[in-house]
Amino acid sequence: MYATFRLAPGLGSLIGGTTVAAAGVFGLFSSTKDGESPEGPKDDDITLMVKRAKLLIDQDKSAEAEIILHQALKLSQGRQIDYAIAYVYDMLGELALKEEHWSKAERLFKETLKVLVSSGTDQDDNAVLEISLKIAGIYGKQGRHQLAQAGYQWCVKTLEEKVTKATDEDTVLLLGMCLHHYAAFAAMQGQLFHARTLISKALMICRTVQGNDHPQTGVLLNDMGTMYVEQGLYEEAITCFQEAKEVAEMYSVEDVPAILCNMGMTLVHKKEFKEAEKTLQQALALARKNHDGLSKREILICLKDLEKAENAEKLAAEKNKDEQSN
Repeated sequence: MYATFRLAPGLGSLIGGTTVAAAGVFGLFSSTKDGESPEGPKDDDITLMVKRAKLLIDQDKSAEAEIILHQALKLSQGRQIDYAIAYVYDMLGELALKEEHWSKAERLFKETLKVLVSSGTDQDDNAVLEISLKIAGIYGKQGRHQLAQAGYQWCVKTLEEKVTKATDEDTVLLLGMCLHHYAAFAAMQGQLFHARTLISKALMICRTVQGNDHPQTGVLLNDMGTMYVEQGLYEEAITCFQEAKEVAEMYSVEDVPAILCNMGMTLVHKKEFKEAEKTLQQALALARKNHDGLSKREILICLKDLEKAENAEKLAAEKNKDEQSN
C-alpha cells in the first residue's frame, strides 16, 4: 500500500507514492464546474475512455491505458473542454510517475498546470497546489534539490496562508500532505530537525481533522519514529512505533511488519538484542502470513544487521575484558 524511502539501514517510511497518490489524495479536481462530475469529464464518450483507462491501470496494463488516455485527450482538445484536458493530462502524468519517467511526468504535470491557469483557476486553488507538490517531488527525484525545496516551501507557505482565511477540511488536509512530503525530502537531505518539525505539524493536523486512530495518523507516527531514531532519541521512537502499530492493527494490517521492523532496528540501536530479535521475528512471521515478499526481504536484511551488531558487541566486550586483564 505504501512505498518506502530509506533513512538509514533498517528504517523505512510509510509515505505514500513517489510524490502523491495517483489521481490525488483529495480528488485533484473535486470541485465541480458547470455540472461536471468529479469522477472525470462529463462528455459520455470521454468519461467512458477515462473509466476504461482507470480499469486498465488497476490491472497493471499501463501501455494500453496510455493509448486510451491519449485518445481521450485528443477528443477533449478538439472540443476545447479545459476541465477534461487537465484531468487527462494529470492521469497521464500519474502513469509516467508510476513508470518513474520523471521528465515525462514533469512535462505532463506542467501541461496540466498550464491548462488550469489559462482556464481561470486561481494559483492558490487546491488543484494547482497539488500538481505543484507533484512537480516538487519530481525535482527531488531528479536531484534538482534547490527547485524541489523551493517548490515544497511555496506549497506549504501558500496553504498556510490559505487556511488562515478558509479552514475547509480538504485544504487543511492538503497542507498536512504537503508538510509530510516536504518532511520526507528534508530527511533525505539530512535536514533531520527540520524534517521532524514538519512531520510534527502534519501529525497535529491529522490528529485534529482525521482523529488519533486514522490510518494516516499511523503513517505519520511511524515516520516521526524514524526521525527520532535518526537523532538518537530511541525511547521517543519506540513510543511512536508502538502507537503506529496499534493504529495499523486496526486499519492497515499490511503495514504492521514494516512498523515492527522499524521498532526492531530501534531496539538494535539500544543494544536490546533479545527483544529486537523477538520483534523482528514477529515482523517476519506477519510478512510471510501476508505473502508480502518486499517486507520479508527487508526484515531478513534487518535480522542480518542484528546478528552483525550482536557479534560486534561481543567482540568489543572481549576486547575490553582483555585490556582490563592486562
